[in-house]
Amino acid sequence: AIAAHMLSRAPAASGPEAAVHRTVMPVLGMGFVAALAAAGGFISLSYEIYLFRTISFASGSSSLAFAITLGSFLIGIAVGAQRAGQICETRSARDAMASAAMDLVWANGFAAAFLPLMTQLAANVVAMLVVAVIATYLIARQWGALLPYLSQFGIAVDARAGQRTALLYFSNIIGCAAGAVLTGFVLTDHFGLKQMAVLLLVAG
Repeated sequence: AIAAHMLSRAPAASGPEAAVHRTVMPVLGMGFVAALAAAGGFISLSYEIYLFRTISFASGSSSLAFAITLGSFLIGIAVGAQRAGQICETRSARDAMASAAMDLVWANGFAAAFLPLMTQLAANVVAMLVVAVIATYLIARQWGALLPYLSQFGIAVDARAGQRTALLYFSNIIGCAAGAVLTGFVLTDHFGLKQMAVLLLVAG
């Protein structure tokens, strides 16, 4: 999604200046957006583990919970990334930043409503699973928009764009790995679902 987005940002050239590419300066520093990418990866993977644990506990089936969580999460990330790329192409940097901030606000809102809804619908398995699919998709869609936004804000369209994009991806992968290990093997052993929900809301 980032590669396609970066290609779409490349300015079109024509005439004798066809070989000259204009440098588009980013609005945020590369170090800052790399740190945000790592933090976003950590939080999003932690959310995926939290959602899986909650759905597994509510449904009584870890295999069903895994399928619901993984499928809904991946679709949500893809849709969120595509939407963010379109926003970055058609809106100003200030509007894109506002959209990025609102996406995170909505992500926290959906996450805050998730556990109470699952608790209320525990007696109705079908309704609970439907809500689980929708909530997981919505949370993932908001977090999936983060990387395209960060590439827009922190990567200049110049000869080093590919290197910076790789660094952004690497930072996100490090954050995802740290989230999977720390949340999956440490935090979930010491905190319940309510405590995990509060920690993720604070972090987000």
